[in-house]
Amino acid sequence: MDDSWAYRLIKNLLIKNEKKDFYGFAIEKDQIIFGGIITFFQGSHKDDNGIDRDIYNLSTFYVDEELRGILSIALAKKLIKYLNNCLLTNYTASFKVQKILKSLGFKDMKSMDYRINSLSLSNFSIEKNLNIERSKFFKLTNFESFHLNFYKKEPLIFLNLNSVDLKIIGIVSYKKTKFIKLPFFTILWSSDDLLLMINLDKIKKYLFQKYRCLGIQIFSHNLEKNKISKGFFRNSNFLIKSPIKVNYIPPLGSEYEAQLF
Repeated sequence: MDDSWAYRLIKNLLIKNEKKDFYGFAIEKDQIIFGGIITFFQGSHKDDNGIDRDIYNLSTFYVDEELRGILSIALAKKLIKYLNNCLLTNYTASFKVQKILKSLGFKDMKSMDYRINSLSLSNFSIEKNLNIERSKFFKLTNFESFHLNFYKKEPLIFLNLNSVDLKIIGIVSYKKTKFIKLPFFTILWSSDDLLLMINLDKIKKYLFQKYRCLGIQIFSHNLEKNKISKGFFRNSNFLIKSPIKVNYIPPLGSEYEAQLF
């Protein structure tokens, strides 16, 4: 973890969890922290009985190497028990952490990770009338029971495709090479994934011209691999643990935003 990412992570955590005054669990001895799990307050979900359930995003699960094993599992168990009435998510777990969380009741979300290159000659030709504009904020129309925890200064980009009534929330992310950072655009949510794919060429052109994004990554629970011929598909490693039936929560309001930016 580099210093800039750690700073963004802690800054986001302090802002998102300010009203909860709860930031995670830690293993501590003689006032020294040897491990911990950070919990981002991701938002809330109103269930079928009208009960608002908090959503917590588990992040940065780390335990000092000498204490890993039983203590790691005990730490995760304690946190899960404390939040047993909440929805818990994880979007960035390593393979080892995934095994631990799955042994404690986490399941794979129904979600896909789709990536496609934006480099083409057509994207270099300037086109002014793409009918795409940036907005300040809008509600998640296909996740109306969710109230996700945003704050105004987040680096999220809200886009409207006015001609087809399509809304997108994403972030410009960077892939680091030895010498430079290459910009890509990660779509964290769209109001209609079918319309998104139909208009993908137009969106790629806009993002390339506006933000110099060299490619697009899309997280979705609706895309069907057999209906898309271009790009790269894989199952995401998103996990969820919920006391009610919920198959997918978009990675908005989570530590994923700090990691991407």
